[in-house]
This record gives sequence, structure tokens and C-alpha cells, in this order.
Amino acid sequence: MTKNKEPNRSYRQSVRAEGAQETGEAILNAARELTTEKWLDELTLDDIAERAGVAVRTVFRRFGTRDDLITAMVDKYRAELESGERKPPLPGEVAKAIAMLVESYERQGAYNLRGLAQESRWPFIRDMFDHARARHRRFVEQVFALDLEGLPNEIKQQRTAQLEVATWMTTWKYFRIDLALSKTKTEAALLDLVKAITIRELPSI
Repeated sequence: MTKNKEPNRSYRQSVRAEGAQETGEAILNAARELTTEKWLDELTLDDIAERAGVAVRTVFRRFGTRDDLITAMVDKYRAELESGERKPPLPGEVAKAIAMLVESYERQGAYNLRGLAQESRWPFIRDMFDHARARHRRFVEQVFALDLEGLPNEIKQQRTAQLEVATWMTTWKYFRIDLALSKTKTEAALLDLVKAITIRELPSI
């Protein structure tokens, strides 16, 4: 009899573990959805529990305070970004790079822009975007390596910064959201911007 019960006990434990994991994922996903609709100061455990379809005590038991839950949500998002990062285009593949960035902004834009608006008030959000800006700089340096190669150091630093700004999410927002351009026209506008930067003649010495 003992031998027959052990597999059943293991199965029940496995089911419970899977259920707990699914509940945790549902809570984190609900919190992330709500951060595109509310400021973090406005977000409550009640809001998150209702969106996730669970009791508030379940949220508290699983993650603790609201700030603990938000921190877990940000950590999960950062891990997803890092694990899902695609290999950057090769140096010179500028059009491919712009298309890749625009696609990323289309998927994550609302979430990221709301986060940017709050980074001065939440240190862990500022830390997340500091990492994002550093990744973006490395991306730009690789994609535009041929255009930056051989430039005087001061000019190279200036153009790298200009290319970062031209391809950053807030520039995408201006074309795509503020001006309501199509995705295709937004890509073309960004491509024109970076071309204007890279073909500009060096100042005379």
C-alpha cells in the first residue's frame, strides 16, 4: 500500500507546485499590465489581485508588500529582456537595426515610456533604465562601428550620443505616437535621422 501512495503524493505535490507557479505568474503579469494604466503611486494590492483573479491575501502571501511585488515584477521584466535579446545586426546593417528597434518599441513602448516618466521617483526603475541605456549604447556602437571608425575621439563621442538619441524610444514615441506616423514611416524617419548624422562632414580644423 505504501508503494502505491507515494506516486500519488508526488503527483499532488507537483500539481500544487505548478499551480503556485501559475498563480505567481498571473499576479506578476497583472501588475505589469496595470503599470501601463496607472502610476506606481496609485497601484494597490487590491487592484493587482482583482486583475489576476485571486484574493488579496494570496498576493500578500506570495510577494509581501506592494513594493516587494513591484520589485519582483521589474526583476522578471529585466530577466525577460536579457534572455530575449537578439543578436545585434552586423556593423553597417543600419536598416535592419532600425527595424529591430522599432519592433521592440512597438511591443514594449507603453510599458517603457510610463516607466521612464517615473524613474526619478523610484530608484529601482532608474537602475533598470540605466542598464537599458547602457545596452542601447553598446547596440549603437556595434551597428555604427564602420561610421564611427577613425573619427577623432571627441567627434566619435558626440556622434555616438547623437545616434543614441536618434534611435532611443522617446524619438520613436515622437514620430509614432505624437505625430501618429505609421510604423513604416517611423522607421523611414529614424533611418533619415541616422543617415544625416553619419554623413555629416567633419568640422574643419
